[in-house]
Amino acid sequence: MGGSYENGPYIPAEHERYGLLPHRRAKGGEVFSFPSMLDDVDERIRTWEAENVGTQASNGESERGGDSTRIVPYGMKSYAEYYGVLERYAVEIAPDDPQLARDIRTLEKIMKLMNVKEEWSIVRYVGDQCDEVRGLSLTKGRCYYWPCSESCPKYEGVIDDEEFTSYLYPCDPNSWEIISDPTGMAARALAGEAGTVSAWFIEEGRADPDSLQGWALANGVVVKQKVAPGYENEEAGLWKQSERDVVALSCPNCGKRFEFAA
Repeated sequence: MGGSYENGPYIPAEHERYGLLPHRRAKGGEVFSFPSMLDDVDERIRTWEAENVGTQASNGESERGGDSTRIVPYGMKSYAEYYGVLERYAVEIAPDDPQLARDIRTLEKIMKLMNVKEEWSIVRYVGDQCDEVRGLSLTKGRCYYWPCSESCPKYEGVIDDEEFTSYLYPCDPNSWEIISDPTGMAARALAGEAGTVSAWFIEEGRADPDSLQGWALANGVVVKQKVAPGYENEEAGLWKQSERDVVALSCPNCGKRFEFAA
């Protein structure tokens, strides 16, 4: 059975048959997708703590030291626990820095939108590029979550065998089998709309595993990089995007051409 919001990992009932998140189900803990603004807010919280010694917002989290993260969700057992950490920080910081408190709550709203697993795509890895290769973490035949949301149905990566957050991987259709795709994100990504490479030619890295990271960077491939494109630092950015293209069509009867907004 899947966990719950209070005791992760939460796995919707309709997803339980796919064997998702095996390590988290065995050891406990939750997986997260998060926007780039989290790093900025985390740094501002650490600065605030340094100026306000003795804060208790995170129930002892602040004792980790100045260089440690505060709200990057490492080691969180559930969504409820993590959102509770954000709320405690917002409440304690509000009297001294109202803008930072508002940004923490904006971040919480965005995180809640991004981490609705019912909206995530499920895909099975059937390729060979990233199976048992140092620095990569996919298992052939296993099902994985591709996080997204209705607010931002774009490819942002894979919740891989490390099962913490999403990372970019190749989006070639020969390596993935779509199992569930509520927003159509996975289909669009595999059709070439993912904004990432379609293949890694990993054989070049196998010759010298220690140089895999350098090789990937030299070839423009992002390895183990968390991303969440499309999210902004304001609530106003949380709109469902749409596009309109002008298409030239011909009448099948008279042959007259006209333009149509699709």
